[in-house]
Amino acid sequence: CDIPFDSNNTAIAKAIIVLGHALKLTVIAEGVETKEQAAFLLENGCDQAQGYYFSKPQVATLLTEQLPSI
Repeated sequence: CDIPFDSNNTAIAKAIIVLGHALKLTVIAEGVETKEQAAFLLENGCDQAQGYYFSKPQVATLLTEQLPSI
């Protein structure tokens, strides 16, 4: 919440990203809602993100229609 504007939350997020990578995990951020949050996460090495900034929740059948055929 309030990343990147709240210094405490920003420090916590950075620490979680570093810890995840130290444990050889893929770090995924949930609840990304703004361009600033997405930029902060990208700049700090977060591997993946999801949230309303990228897309509102979708019905599964609509999502599968958008995927390319294999």
